[in-house]
Amino acid sequence: MRPLAIEITGFRSWDRATIDFAGRDLLVVLGDTGAGKSSILDAIAFALYARTPEETRSGRLLRSGAEHGEVRLTFSAAGRRWRVSRRFGPAAPEPGHLLEEIGADGETTAAATGDATVSAEVARLTGMNFAAFSSAVLLAQGRFADFLVAAPRRRDEVLREIFGVAPLEAAREAASEAAAHHEGEAGLLERQAEQAGGSSSALVAAGRSARDSAAHLAELRLDLPRLEAADALRDRADAAEARAAEIDAALAGIPDAASRARIRAASEAAQQAAEAAESALVVARTEVEEAMTALGAGRSRLGGDGAHLARLAEAARTFEAARDALPGRESAV
Repeated sequence: MRPLAIEITGFRSWDRATIDFAGRDLLVVLGDTGAGKSSILDAIAFALYARTPEETRSGRLLRSGAEHGEVRLTFSAAGRRWRVSRRFGPAAPEPGHLLEEIGADGETTAAATGDATVSAEVARLTGMNFAAFSSAVLLAQGRFADFLVAAPRRRDEVLREIFGVAPLEAAREAASEAAAHHEGEAGLLERQAEQAGGSSSALVAAGRSARDSAAHLAELRLDLPRLEAADALRDRADAAEARAAEIDAALAGIPDAASRARIRAASEAAQQAAEAAESALVVARTEVEEAMTALGAGRSRLGGDGAHLARLAEAARTFEAARDALPGRESAV
């Protein structure tokens, strides 16, 4: 299942909105607290299953002051396009629950009406019921940890439903029961043949039964590819559970608030030290430039009196001191 567009009217914090998902491989919903981010995700869940992870009564989802709430989700599934509509509130038009198929020409055909019928058809098209959807596709705030710490059997049930393993396991069980049944029939026929003493009529009956058993065994062999596919899907489910354990371990390694505060304080101190070193470097460069200027002026006055030569010597010492200090300050920066 892939969402293509959603239309929202009078739903939770939204008065009216239309969001187009088509042509986007990745979508990020951003906004301040209370801006309605979760309402968009709840609207998708409500359109599909007539409920949200946190609320089952549509009356509580109606926007304050609104008389009519409606959510319409267009999505693709099984290679076709569909639109599911959920209407609620005292002024909501009928039908309250509607599933339509959208043809290539844009024309719509009603496929189902009624809450239970539409929800069941949506579950068939998407391949998962509300429990699987809200546990593995759309996790409410704070519920991801619940899935990770759930009992292995519960997580296994969700993953089996997501990957479609359950129907194939039913086929495996049916094949095993059929094989056991026909083995019992074969044994009974063998005993009947022995008791008949090899008479022609008994042999004919035994041959007919043997042919029937062979036909049943051939049908069982046709089920083998599906059983092998079931084993492959089970391996995928095990891999998904292992990935969930890795995510759980990764979450445990995230620093807590105190550690993040210490890291932030150390970063700010390092930034301040860098700024101070940069300022010292600027001062050192200025001193070098002034010393070089004074040195040049002194050289032009080498024929001057003793005072000029003394100032020249002092400028030279200042230049050398600044020059020696400059590499250390540049290194500090």
